Amino acid sequence: MTPSLRRVAWAGLFLFIAWAIFKSYALFRIHFPIRDHAMIPPLQEMQTFCVGRYLIDLPKGSVLFRAESSAGGKAAVNFFSDTPVTYSQFLEKIRIRWEELKELKKDGNEVFEKPSERIEFLQDGVIFTFRHRSDYEDEWPGGDKGLQHFYDTEGYLWRSSVLYRFYGGIVRNETETAMQHMILRQDDELPSRQGFCGGRSFFPGPPQERESVNFAFRLPTNPPIELRINMPSGRPPKQNLALFNSNDFKASMVRDAKLSIGSMGGEEWITTSTESKFENRYNSSMDAHWYYVKETIQAPLPGELGIHVRMEFDVDTETPPPTFGELPPAKAEGEVGKEEFLALWDGILKTLRPRPGAF
Repeated sequence: MTPSLRRVAWAGLFLFIAWAIFKSYALFRIHFPIRDHAMIPPLQEMQTFCVGRYLIDLPKGSVLFRAESSAGGKAAVNFFSDTPVTYSQFLEKIRIRWEELKELKKDGNEVFEKPSERIEFLQDGVIFTFRHRSDYEDEWPGGDKGLQHFYDTEGYLWRSSVLYRFYGGIVRNETETAMQHMILRQDDELPSRQGFCGGRSFFPGPPQERESVNFAFRLPTNPPIELRINMPSGRPPKQNLALFNSNDFKASMVRDAKLSIGSMGGEEWITTSTESKFENRYNSSMDAHWYYVKETIQAPLPGELGIHVRMEFDVDTETPPPTFGELPPAKAEGEVGKEEFLALWDGILKTLRPRPGAF
C-alpha cells in the first residue's frame, strides 16, 4: 500500500471511529439521560395538586382545565366545568336536557320499555335514567342468570357556581351515593384524611374498585405546555416516529429509559419532531411519557395497570429549527425550548407521590 493510500485509510478509520463514538454517545444519552438541570423560573415556585390519591407539584399558576374521574365501585364519572355556571344557567341546562330525554322513545328499531325517569332526591341535584331495555341470557358474565334490566344514568349537581355531571350505565344507586357523599374542594385544597380527589371534589373513604382519574393541566409557560395524568391506565403505545421521516417530517427519540420515582418503578420515553406544514411555516413539538406499572386493588379485572403521565407542547415558527427534527432553542428567559422542557419534565415528575393518609 502506498503512503497516500495509507493516509486515506487512516483518515477513513479516524472518521469511522469518530462517527461510532458520536452515535454511541447519542444512544447512551437516550437510555441513560442526564437529569441534572439548571434551575428555571417555572420551577422556582411550585403548587401542590391532589390527583386521585396522589400528589404532584406543578409551577404556580398551573390550571386544571379537564377533570374526569370515577369515585369507585360502579360509580359514575364526574367532571366539572372550569367556567362558572350561574344557578339560572344550571336550571336551563337541566330543562333542555330533560326535554331531550322525554322525547327519547326508541333507538332505531328498538323501542325502549319505559319512558325516561327524572329523580330529584337532593337540593340542586337531579338524576335522569333513560334508554330502559331488558335482555335475557342463560348466564350473564359474573354468574347472574335470566332477565336483566339495562338503562343509562346521568346526574347533575350544582354547587358554588360549579356544575358537576355524573354518568354511567345501570348505576343509579351508585350515582346517588356519589352525589350525596361528594365534598366540594378547591383545586389547590389538599385533604388530610383518607379519600379520593376528583375534579373540585373529594370522596372520603378507603380505595374502591374502578377508581380512576383523567386530569389535564395547562402550565404557565410560553408557549403553553399541557400535562395529563391518567390512573389506572394501560400501557400507551410507544411509537417509533422515525419510521415516518421524510423531507417534510423528521422525528427522533430523545429518551427511552427506566425511571423510578420513590418506590414506583416505571419507564420513560420522549420524542421531538418538526413538520413542514406549508411554505414558510413549521411546527415543532415535544412529547414525554412516563408509565408506572403496578398491581392494583383498583383494577376492574385482575392484572397490571398503572399511572400514565404525559407532557407535550408544540410551537409554530416561520423558520425551521437549526436542526430539522428538533425544537427551536428558547429565545428569551421564560420561553421553552428543548432544555427547558426536559428541566420542567424532570422537575415535575419527581414530585409525584402517594398522598399521606389517602389509602
